[in-house]
Amino acid sequence: AGKMTDGPKVRFVSPRSVFNIAILGEYLVGDLRSHTEYMNGRVPCAVHLPPGTTGEQIDEMRENGDISPDIWSTVVLYTKSSLPSDADLNAACQYFQNVDSVEHILILEGGYESFLNQYGEKVCMLDDTAVIYPAQIDDIYQVFISGEYVAKTRQVFIDLGITHVLNVAREAATPFLGDKTLGLTYMHVPIIDDEAQDVISIFNKCISFIGTVSYFAPHALAETSPHSPSLVQQMTAC
Repeated sequence: AGKMTDGPKVRFVSPRSVFNIAILGEYLVGDLRSHTEYMNGRVPCAVHLPPGTTGEQIDEMRENGDISPDIWSTVVLYTKSSLPSDADLNAACQYFQNVDSVEHILILEGGYESFLNQYGEKVCMLDDTAVIYPAQIDDIYQVFISGEYVAKTRQVFIDLGITHVLNVAREAATPFLGDKTLGLTYMHVPIIDDEAQDVISIFNKCISFIGTVSYFAPHALAETSPHSPSLVQQMTAC
């Protein structure tokens, strides 16, 4: 097989970058592996483009609405290992390079194997759907941290038994506020995504909330903006 097509549109990106892209759900993520591999686990929001998929078939998927035309400015592609010599990867790159609306083609460095090694515990399959679970930052008190995507996934709260949510994202919603089944207690402390934001002034309030939750009901979720550093990182930096 030939080498990866050169050009400014194609570059490799880290699993961390792809994880953040997948959370946002604003880009086309294409899984080029077999059907079995795709069904056994994949990057969240990934569309299956099995080996041998032709440009005509991708066009048909787009026309049928299987792939939203609104997410075609940036395309993320991956195979099992995403080797530059991979024929399916090369073919997909060549196809998307000829699509006018595509501005960037990103290749998951190391492929799905690399992604799974870093984020396997956070990405699980539920009824044929990839669900992202939050990162656990405290083993004793069961404190988790996530972005808006996870905070909108009802099943995550059920599976982890989360009872309290600290929301520090200015623009993020509280979708389950008032849901009697989940019985969540929210605390919203909006933080502006700016280096000038004073986090010291709200530090004690947030820590007090987490401490109270940890003592009475040890299952808390700290929700941050998907575009911002976590509250914990901001506070640590201070």
